[in-house]
Amino acid sequence: MGAGMGMSAPQVYNVPWRVRMPELPPVTSGLVLYWFPSSVEEVQKSSMRTSRILSLYAAQCVSMEIADAATPLGQKLGGADKLPVAVLATPDGDTMAKIENQDGFLRAERVEKIVDGEMKRRDNSLEQQLKQAKEDAKSGDSAGAIPLYRAVLDQKCLFPKRAKDAAKELKKLGVNDVRDILNSPDFSSPVFNAAKNAKIERTMLRGLTAENSAK
Repeated sequence: MGAGMGMSAPQVYNVPWRVRMPELPPVTSGLVLYWFPSSVEEVQKSSMRTSRILSLYAAQCVSMEIADAATPLGQKLGGADKLPVAVLATPDGDTMAKIENQDGFLRAERVEKIVDGEMKRRDNSLEQQLKQAKEDAKSGDSAGAIPLYRAVLDQKCLFPKRAKDAAKELKKLGVNDVRDILNSPDFSSPVFNAAKNAKIERTMLRGLTAENSAK
């Protein structure tokens, strides 16, 4: 992404923002990060366009959408808030978190923190559900364990590893409709630690700069 797109230098982590148009099918799973910008110029220059953290979450079923605050969706989620504003929501339109601008700008770092916090909160909740389900199964309460495992399984788009753990336990309990997820590949969790993330980004940028300089 070069200067012609409003960026001063090539970037390695370009967030896959999609403009929410009426003809596009609605998001039906995961979460949605809506960005309601104040202008086209803001979109072109914003740090929201280049973020390793947001790019990684975009690959974990957190849809990244730029939307018009004047639409019914914008009025519901953004309301009368001064633009720009970002809203983390469910596909049904329930607001999980809202990030207001500072001095007329949305800072990617603040948005990353909100999304990261919500994802960790949900992951911790699934971990507790798995623990409770295992305790129920161990005590012989399969009827109590299976719904808990299925609830974790339903989050496979956002948390594939947790869902696969749930599928393994369901199979032990005689549930056989989990073959697809059991046969899915295992993925290592991305690095989200702030210090390590910054180091990775710097390394990738140095590599891209060297490549563009034919070095």
